[in-house]
Amino acid sequence: MPLAPGYQIEKQSITVRFVSGNPPHLAIRAQYRLANVGTAPLDSIELGLPSEKGFGLANLRVKIDGREIAPQRERSETSAPAEGETVVAETWPETWRISFESHWSRRQRKNLVLEYDLAATPAMDPRMSIASNAFYLNDSGWFPGPISTKALFANNVARPDPSELIVDVPAKFVATASGELRRTRKASGETEFRFRLHKDDFDPYVVAGQYQQQRIAGSGVTVLFWTLQAFPPAILQQTATSLSATDSFLASTFGAIRRANQPLLVVQSPAPGNSQQELDDHSVVTLPGMILFSPPDFSRDTSTGSDLAAPGKRLALSWFQHVITPQPEAWLLGNPLASYAVVLANEKSGAPAARDDLIRRRLTRFDQLGNEVAEKPIAFVTSGDTAQQRQMGDAKSTLFLFALEDRCGRENVEHALAHMVYALRGQEYGYNDFRAALEQECHQDLSSVFATWLDQKGIPADFRARYQNGNEGTK
Repeated sequence: MPLAPGYQIEKQSITVRFVSGNPPHLAIRAQYRLANVGTAPLDSIELGLPSEKGFGLANLRVKIDGREIAPQRERSETSAPAEGETVVAETWPETWRISFESHWSRRQRKNLVLEYDLAATPAMDPRMSIASNAFYLNDSGWFPGPISTKALFANNVARPDPSELIVDVPAKFVATASGELRRTRKASGETEFRFRLHKDDFDPYVVAGQYQQQRIAGSGVTVLFWTLQAFPPAILQQTATSLSATDSFLASTFGAIRRANQPLLVVQSPAPGNSQQELDDHSVVTLPGMILFSPPDFSRDTSTGSDLAAPGKRLALSWFQHVITPQPEAWLLGNPLASYAVVLANEKSGAPAARDDLIRRRLTRFDQLGNEVAEKPIAFVTSGDTAQQRQMGDAKSTLFLFALEDRCGRENVEHALAHMVYALRGQEYGYNDFRAALEQECHQDLSSVFATWLDQKGIPADFRARYQNGNEGTK
């Protein structure tokens, strides 16, 4: 029995069409069948749509039961970044209101069609990239998000099971997306890829382009490279070997996120500007279960885990940014957890230990940044802070994980992370969730440790003394 006004999506289909041009753009068409399942008629509904600034939203058209209507943009504190804030900080979509000409009665159904274009902008959101020969759309931000009514006890408006995702691209393009590929059809110089999404699949994402494909066998995992340029086979083989070991560890520890026998996909980014510095990669897009790379990544040594911005970390972020998603107040936590997971994977694979060297490098980096900017405690760092402050928070967060390892033991930290991922799969997580999982494993009250590292400035003196001068921490 419904307890409040509300509606649900009974059927959903989203189409992404690549439109060539100078510049190229993407045409989005979303079709829904909605049902009023609540306790009262509705005068309107709200939708979250991509922003004009970050996604180049244009040519928005809305139809209800075949009749075109004019949506109204809602004023919201989150609809635009604050002064000095980056586009990356826009974690919420723009909110639009669709008003009905007459009451939407209980048990009545409506057909909603949305059409709009997306294009590159000077301040393009990193969750999207569009070039003449390739594009990607991350699993958030670009597609419509029907918003639940604000009534108490209102039902959550969720994606129906199943739903459909269609990708129309030039005939020479290859494409992949969330869900299961059900059909490929070529016609009039284009290829249509049709995917079916079920409730356990990731939200819609798309990667497509005029890629060269090269399949390489790793250690128990096949790695499929999609590249826009030729790479020496030896480099691809080395990368595949390293990544397959990391992938096997992550899947066995945190749960598989690809279908059985599906290869690990490594895709070259169509936008070279998306490769960020090692400690400032919060704005680098990650795609669930695959790796998006820029060419410099393959010139780095990924076998020792010494460069945590290398492809292995991009893969680990799938678990800590997509399988589970950081809460807004814990947005800084995902990168350090991915970095730590790669260290664990490298050590399990027999790679040379780099733990203490990594800690010392993070300490050095933290101190260097401290000479440039005023530090903010981890808990108070926001995505709108300066790059240096974000980098300091990232460096300190990584050190915090090793401090917890010193306190609780490596196995307990690993098990706590695994339990958190399994328990919160498809949900958000925060510092309290991490602490609760860790306390359950190591049977200690960690409130003071978390408070010291998260709420206070600086590196605790005992931790600094343990590693600053080349001393080794506990294993």
